[in-house]
Amino acid sequence: MAKYITLPDGTTFELIGNKFPQSCTNDPNTTTPPTSKNNYFTFNDNSKYTVIPHACIYPHKITFYNEIEGLFHERHKFSFEEKTKIRGKLSLQAKSKLDKAINWLVYLSKRKKVIIKSLEKTIHFKVNFITLSLPASQIKSITSKTGTKFAEKDWKNIWFLVNSGCADVEFWHDDNTIKKECLNHFLIELRNKYKVKFYVWKAETQLNGNIHFHFTLDKFIWQEDLRNTWNRIIDKLGYVRRYQAKFKHYDFNLYKKEFLRSSGLTVKKLLGRFETSKRNNWLDPNSTDIHAVKNITNLAAYLCKYMKKNDLFRRQIHGNLWYCSESLSKFDKLNIIDSSTEGAELNKLWNLHPKKQFVKDFICMLKIPIWVIRKFMKNSKILSLFDTYVSNINNELNLNWNNCS
Repeated sequence: MAKYITLPDGTTFELIGNKFPQSCTNDPNTTTPPTSKNNYFTFNDNSKYTVIPHACIYPHKITFYNEIEGLFHERHKFSFEEKTKIRGKLSLQAKSKLDKAINWLVYLSKRKKVIIKSLEKTIHFKVNFITLSLPASQIKSITSKTGTKFAEKDWKNIWFLVNSGCADVEFWHDDNTIKKECLNHFLIELRNKYKVKFYVWKAETQLNGNIHFHFTLDKFIWQEDLRNTWNRIIDKLGYVRRYQAKFKHYDFNLYKKEFLRSSGLTVKKLLGRFETSKRNNWLDPNSTDIHAVKNITNLAAYLCKYMKKNDLFRRQIHGNLWYCSESLSKFDKLNIIDSSTEGAELNKLWNLHPKKQFVKDFICMLKIPIWVIRKFMKNSKILSLFDTYVSNINNELNLNWNNCS
């Protein structure tokens, strides 16, 4: 694929030959460090420009690229992905941004100790990973273009018809209404009641067509508080009352038939849940879930894999698929222009981790987390710059947070 550079006057040149430093090419056999200097880049009109090496430091990787002084790259206008963008699917760019947000959240979240006095129990954790769902159906009916109305038990097998426009869905409330009335309300309570500063959410759909939300956040929330808060919020739209109306006449056999396979619970545990719901007059549905992540070694990689998945065989989401807190969005990357000290450290890291090197187009990547740099490089200039970058943003956020409190 041809590569292009645009001059300040608007003239576009096609790059010819292989003029970038070897490590920033697609040559898999290169061992040249990414910050090696190649003083000039030659264009097809024989003009020469100075090359400035850059390194971008993230919590989970380092990327290298070369800037040509006085020029800028023109993005390819006819990207295949842009032309084939699918509603309800995360694009590669969105996945990259989501990946960055989650890695920053995990890096910024410190290990905490929570004492639960009622249970005489101490919990150690770093981040919370929770799911919020709807206890009653979001969808009223699904009808084909020929007028056939599908039975609710068949919905899980016909989402391809809905996604391709061959069937119409009638909602109690569409996705954007639920995000506006319920999700936004929940986010306000996260910030005001639980003092949550960093969070990421991702919307998905279940097999029954209901929207649900995965959350990663930096604060501990007791499971009963979480469920009570979410149930109170979604009952503004009547979801708890409709749940009660459906199940208050159920006996255990009907309840077991409804949930045994989908819940993954044993009959004994399902019976306990049924009796608890009955005692609460079916007004306390199990609409939230807290996932155990404390024993996962690479927490950020696990969360990224879980939240970046695309399932095109389920109903496509309308509107935003994910978002992160404004505080978290302030953290981007530390951009270093190569100098002798930083360049020597980066070259050392590059040579120490040949299996973590990735090269694509004009960018090199070293997929090592920041703690690896701390392990191999004491008193590192890169670490000092990175810590200063994080500290400055945190100080600004704390100042703004205190002013708003």
